[in-house]
Parts: sequence; structure tokens; C-alpha cells
Amino acid sequence: MENNWQRIWKNRDVRNIVDADVTTNEILDHLLSIDGFDSGTGKILSPNWGTFIENLINNLKIVKHNSIFEVGCGAGAFLYPFYKNGYEIGGIDFSDNLVKQCSTLFKNDCFKTCEADHLEVDPAYDFVFSFSVFFYFPDLIYASKVLKLMIEKAKKAVIVLDIPDLAKQEECENLRRKQYAPGEYDKKYIGLNHLYYSKDWFREQSRSLKCPDINISDQNIEGYFNSKFRFNCIIKK
Repeated sequence: MENNWQRIWKNRDVRNIVDADVTTNEILDHLLSIDGFDSGTGKILSPNWGTFIENLINNLKIVKHNSIFEVGCGAGAFLYPFYKNGYEIGGIDFSDNLVKQCSTLFKNDCFKTCEADHLEVDPAYDFVFSFSVFFYFPDLIYASKVLKLMIEKAKKAVIVLDIPDLAKQEECENLRRKQYAPGEYDKKYIGLNHLYYSKDWFREQSRSLKCPDINISDQNIEGYFNSKFRFNCIIKK
């Protein structure tokens, strides 16, 4: 999968901030910035991020001996709270720079540079996540292949988060345009389209993969503008 988004993320500026004098929130803010959640409609503050991850842990009943894997791990913003709490973690991303950032930050070799549709199903992890990644995929055929691989890799559940809602596409893009001067939005995002999904698409996928235990809910991260146009999907094994 080679597209304009991929070229952007492969060239993402990565600077280490790991230091004894740096606080957890400062590291997390830095990782969120690298992962693109630092401006405009996509800004997320570290305290709100921490609350979001804590709610996930509680709702999914994740316990300390569980393992966590992320497809599209970026610089590690999603995995960092799990790492700080002692969970076994791993991930893949198509950006070698971002994978190296994760390997350095988390001090392990469980991160690989890899396209999502080449995800290796072994070793298995208890929970396989993907946050704000599915909308970068080129089409639904690609997304279906990735979801199938995630299901095969997961022992307990697959969790796809921050999915653009097809039913809200027009409203979302109109509001995003208003954040820019006339014509600037279309100029900035030319060739950088988002892939939107219907909730029924995920329900159909879960049935075809023989994993009918599915829960779909609207995204809810405090202060995150895109929340109102995104939803989350949990598919249990």
C-alpha cells in the first residue's frame, strides 16, 4: 500500500524525549504530537488520553498478565500507558522511523516495520488494537484483509478505535473545512482522503469471520473534536 499518507508518515520528524527529568505527561504529549494528535481537529491532551486508556482497560477487563498489540503503532502514544503499567506490548507500523522510536522507548524488539496487510499472526496477543489507522487504508478490501489477520492474531479480542463514520462524513468534512481559510482545506488534503466505514460493515465482517460477539459505540475522548464523527468496534473471540 503506497499512498500520499504513507509518504507523510515515513518522513515524520522523530526526536527522543526519554529522560529522567521528563514527566510521564510530557512524554505522552510528545508521542501524541509525533502521532499527529497535536493540532486542529485532531488535538488530544495527555490527561484526556490517559483517561481514555484507563476506561478501555476497565471496560475490556484487561489485567496485568494480558498482552497488548497495536496495528499502526506510530511512535507509541497508544501503547505508552500500557507500558508504564507493566503490560507486555508489541506492534507494527509501515514507518521505519516510528518503529525505531518504539523500540528505543519501550526497550524491546517486539516492534516491526510492516504493512498492515502483512501482519504476522504469530505470536498471538490477548488484545489486538488499532487506533486511528483504518481510515488510511486504500479500500474496504484491504481493510477486510487486515481485520481478518487481527482476528487470527488475537486470543481474546480485536479493538478498532477512532473509525470515521460514513453516516457522518458530509457533516465531518464540512466542519473540518471551516477550520481553514476558503480553499485551504482542499489544497492541504489533496490526495489525502479518509476512508469512511458504516457500522454495518463491521457487523458483516464479524459475522463472516465467525466472531458474532461485537460491540460498537461512539468515540468519546474529552476535548477531541473528531470524537463526534468516529466510532469504536470491539470484536470478541
